[in-house]
Amino acid sequence: MSNPMAISSKQRYYELIQNPNYKFDDVLKDIPELSYSKKLEIMEGLLEEHTIIDVKKALVIYKKSYIDIGKVDLTMIKGVLSGLCVIARIYEERKR
Repeated sequence: MSNPMAISSKQRYYELIQNPNYKFDDVLKDIPELSYSKKLEIMEGLLEEHTIIDVKKALVIYKKSYIDIGKVDLTMIKGVLSGLCVIARIYEERKR
């Protein structure tokens, strides 16, 4: 029997991206075939490995470069976003 008090992945995902410390745009909403549990897993993983600013920049780049032109590969989303975070960090470091 499931716990009626358990929080759904969808609710946890929206709590994460709407958290006042993060305030992420919901870029992943444009990928309806991606489950909320996977969206949550991706975002939590990115935040464990990268800064909030780098994740925000990566999401913007991902939307423009992949989602908006229909080039999303569900098996590669987290890896691509993680790579974009690294690129965002390198770019910022070189600007200094």
